[in-house]
Amino acid sequence: MDQHRVQVDEAKIANLLQLLSQRIALAALDNEEFARASTYGSRILVISCADHMERAQAALLSGDRKRMQQVVSDGLSCRLGKADYPPVNQIKSDIAAVLFEGETSQQLVLSEFLHLARRVGSAQKLTHTERLRFAQLAFRDLPSKFDAAARTFQQNSTTSLLWMERFGIAAWAVMFILICIVAILVFARLSSSMKARANEYDHSIARYHAQKQAMQEVNEQLFQSMYYARNIQKGILPDLADLRDNMADIALIWQPMQVVSGDYVWACRKGNTSVFFVADCTGHGVPGALLTMVVASVFEKLLEDNSFKDPEYTLLTLDRTVRRRLGQDKPSDGYEDTSSDDGFVAALALYNHENRILRYAGAGIPLIISSADGFNKIAGDKAALAYRSLPGPNRIAVHTMNVEPGDSFYLATDGITDHVGGSPKRTFGRKRLYEVLATVGDENLEAQLNHLQDRLTDFRGLEPVRDDYTILAFTPVAGEMAVRNAAE
Repeated sequence: MDQHRVQVDEAKIANLLQLLSQRIALAALDNEEFARASTYGSRILVISCADHMERAQAALLSGDRKRMQQVVSDGLSCRLGKADYPPVNQIKSDIAAVLFEGETSQQLVLSEFLHLARRVGSAQKLTHTERLRFAQLAFRDLPSKFDAAARTFQQNSTTSLLWMERFGIAAWAVMFILICIVAILVFARLSSSMKARANEYDHSIARYHAQKQAMQEVNEQLFQSMYYARNIQKGILPDLADLRDNMADIALIWQPMQVVSGDYVWACRKGNTSVFFVADCTGHGVPGALLTMVVASVFEKLLEDNSFKDPEYTLLTLDRTVRRRLGQDKPSDGYEDTSSDDGFVAALALYNHENRILRYAGAGIPLIISSADGFNKIAGDKAALAYRSLPGPNRIAVHTMNVEPGDSFYLATDGITDHVGGSPKRTFGRKRLYEVLATVGDENLEAQLNHLQDRLTDFRGLEPVRDDYTILAFTPVAGEMAVRNAAE
């Protein structure tokens, strides 16, 4: 009887392993075809479920019924923690036959899958071949292995029952009538209990499959909605191709922490003026993205009304209008948990193509300048816009400068300098940003920003991305080196 129950538990663990592999794959669906994890929550889920799969495999190898029941009772509740594998000489031969036979045994396939899953969970990039292999393991190889194992354990359970029945028949043949009657009654009770447990097991498996299907449907709908929202948000970003005929060079990095971003950026030409605008809204993900849509609609209305020509007026108008649209121009209603308090920091630069004059105004976002004198910064005003809890600024300083050939300008949100990495842990910082850009100053702006993004990834290592980050770079007038490179 105990042997049968152990074999039932073994079959349950095989099915649980299949569900966990599916959950890991579903958690990785926002990772650009399993390239790497992009959210902290999905990485923790992938790594903790990988740990849970190892604990389930270790319990199966141990043959310890209590350990197996504990793993089954944990179900899909993944948590971090190492597995305690038994010594090889203590693994039962029938378990070893199921898990270690063949050139592509279940143990080897599972180990390969867990290795790739942990790389995805630690935000490491996978090659195209590795991504295909990860998907193949999650959706074909592992389910096939686990289904085969479950069938084997179920067959062993059935064989165990048949052996018990034959033993009972032999006992009946040699026992007295009274003992036979008692034995029949006992066996009837045992048979009823077995059927109840078998039914319970069937119901458990059915629930697992139903939960798996429901989880797949919910995740699919969620990710479809999120990526559709991302396409909508990307649609309101500027088309830099429209400016390349008017500027010596222009480039952009717009990188959401999650699928959608709380950063908004715009660049266009209106008459003889090129407009460059960057805003960093409260939060990130869906809340931040919704706020960017409000800021974008107000800013585009100012562009249509030609109300953008004074940078100070534009930012002050954005502050008042967004505050009013969010209902934050009125005092709090006393319920802090229901009263919104959202806002943004922003910077606006206007370049006049006729007189080569750049005017800049910033609230919380500086203007970085690369010139013949090196890198300099014009700090924006220490102000934040549209917040209920913060008073709106009465004025914002406007800085005017003549643009020389080869001068480049950068508007960047603090998500770049706030990257955490290195050893000991520290932020990337503005000084390191200047150093990285200076090392590739002879390259075009797109090459500079690509190098910067690679450097940020290397600096961060296994640390998660903590915020959206955006940098808009533009060179209004070609310098001597750019002209020489173009001629060559």
